[in-house]
Amino acid sequence: MDKFQAFIQLSRSIPDDVKKDLYHQFVTHPEAGLDAIVNLAAEKGLHLDKAEIAELINSIDQDDGFIDVSLEEINRK
Repeated sequence: MDKFQAFIQLSRSIPDDVKKDLYHQFVTHPEAGLDAIVNLAAEKGLHLDKAEIAELINSIDQDDGFIDVSLEEINRK
C-alpha cells in the first residue's frame, strides 16, 4: 500500500471527535497541527514527515476527500 492510501486509511480509522480536533488544530495552528498528525501517524505505524503530511493533505483536499469534517464544524471550536 502506498503512503497516500495508507494515510487515507488512517484518516478513516480516526474517531470523528479526534479528527475534528486535529483539523481544527491544523487550520488554526498549522505547524502544531502537522506535529500532531505526524505523531498520530507514527503511533499507527505510518512514518511520515511534515512535508509528506502537508502534500498528502493537499492531495486529498484537491480531490474533495475531506467530506467528513466541514469547515463549519472546525470554526465552531
